[in-house]
This record gives sequence, structure tokens and C-alpha cells, in this order.
Amino acid sequence: MSARSVVVLIVVALLGAFAALNWEAFTVRTSLNLLITRAEAPVGLVMLGVAAGLTGLYFPFALGVTAAALVEGKRRSREIQALRKLAEEAETSRYTELRTHLHAELGGFGGPMQCRQHRSHRPT
Repeated sequence: MSARSVVVLIVVALLGAFAALNWEAFTVRTSLNLLITRAEAPVGLVMLGVAAGLTGLYFPFALGVTAAALVEGKRRSREIQALRKLAEEAETSRYTELRTHLHAELGGFGGPMQCRQHRSHRPT
């Protein structure tokens, strides 16, 4: 679990504990001004409902962000794998081309064994 999730869970637990300890104050009915009309409702419960609603909106948002990051990471991983394969194929092609070039240039020597024999029979 990430540090951010732990912090969010601690804050939610502290909010729940605060509401439980002050339940009487949360349930006292007061007159609320709703711009258009007035209503009698417990302010504490209204604010607790707002906090619960925001928390309810946060978790799907966080889940969506995490899912998008995982999908992006997987896409980048596949892209890196394809580029790695392409680089390995290019390297193999270079080695094959070098081998072909060396065989063409050194073809008259007949191979590595003959090269060593020519060097060992040189007059001193």
C-alpha cells in the first residue's frame, strides 16, 4: 500500500473518530441558508455527507489514474521490448556484415589456421 493511501485512510479514520466522539454536536438541528430557501438540518451531518461524497468521488478517480498509469506502463514496456529486439537484430546484421566483409578481404588466406601457419614459417 502506498504512503498516499495510508495517509488517506488515516484521515478518514480520524474523521470517523471525530464524528463518533462529537455525535451530539453533529446531530443538533440548525437553520441552514441554501441561497433560495432555508432548511432545518444538522450541520454536522451535512458536512459529514459532503466529506463522504468527496471521498466517494476521490477513490474512483484515484483508481482511474492508477489504471491509466498501468496501461501506459505496459504500452511503453511493449514498445521498449520491440525497440530492444530491433537493436539486437541490427547488431546481428552488423556482425554478419562484418564477417562477410572479413571473409571477402581475407579469403585468400584460407582461414584462421592457415594464417597461423604462414606466420610460424616466416624466416627470421
